[in-house]
Amino acid sequence: MTDITILKTDETFDLLESLLDESCKVYFSRWGDGEFHFMGGKAITTHEQGYSKNLQFDLLASFCIQDRFYLRAITGVFQIEPHFKEGVIGGMFREPHVERFVKTIDLNTDVYASPIVFNYAAAYNQERLIEFLDKYIRSKRKLFVGSRPKQSMERIFGPIEHHVEIPPKYAYESMTDWLPHVLEVINDVEVVVLCAGVSASVMQGILWKIGADVHCIDFGSFVDAVDNLGTRAYIRKHGDSIRRLFKE
Repeated sequence: MTDITILKTDETFDLLESLLDESCKVYFSRWGDGEFHFMGGKAITTHEQGYSKNLQFDLLASFCIQDRFYLRAITGVFQIEPHFKEGVIGGMFREPHVERFVKTIDLNTDVYASPIVFNYAAAYNQERLIEFLDKYIRSKRKLFVGSRPKQSMERIFGPIEHHVEIPPKYAYESMTDWLPHVLEVINDVEVVVLCAGVSASVMQGILWKIGADVHCIDFGSFVDAVDNLGTRAYIRKHGDSIRRLFKE
C-alpha cells in the first residue's frame, strides 16, 4: 500500500461541498491521535476521554464504514499550507501509529480529508468558512450536539432547532443518557452539527447505521473560541479574530 495522503484544507472543502451538493446523507468524521490510540487498544487518557473496550469497539465500527459519502478526515503528515506552524496548527510530524493502523484495514483508499479544515479556516481562511456556513449550515434545520451553550453556537451556525448538551469530558460514559435525545429529533433536522470530541465519531457510526439521512458534520474545536476558551494553541493565538468573526 502506498503512503497515506491527507488533502489540503481547500481540497477538503471542495470534496465535502461536492458530496453535500450530491446527497442528503453525508457524514464528515474527524479522527485524531486519541481516536487512533483508543482503536489500537492503547489505554491512554486524553484531556476529555479515557479508554475502554466498549469505546474501542464503537470507534472501530464507525471508522470501518466504507462509503464515499462517509468522509473520514485523519491526522498524520499534512501537506504544507501557508500559516502552518509546529505546536500551533498543522504540525508536520509523522504519526506512525496512525499509518500502521490505517494500513491494516482495507478501506480501499489512501486519500483522506483534512481534520483541521474548519480550525484552519477559522484562523486563516475565514471567508471560505463563512461561505460554507452560509450555504450548507445556517439556513438548514439543525441539531447541535456538544458541550457549548446554544446561544453561543447560534452565533456561528444560525438558529438551532434542537440542542443536546453533553458533558465537556467523558461524554462517552454518559451516552446512554443523552443519545436518546438525539434519536428523538433526528428525523426533524437536515443537519447535525457535532462538537463532541471522541463521542462524535461514535455517534456518527450509530446514526449512519440506522439510516439517518442528514448532513452530519464534526466541526471540531474552533467553536471554543466564541466562549473565550483557550483549549488549543491556535485558539489562544487567534481567538480574538475568531470571536470578532462571530460577534453578536
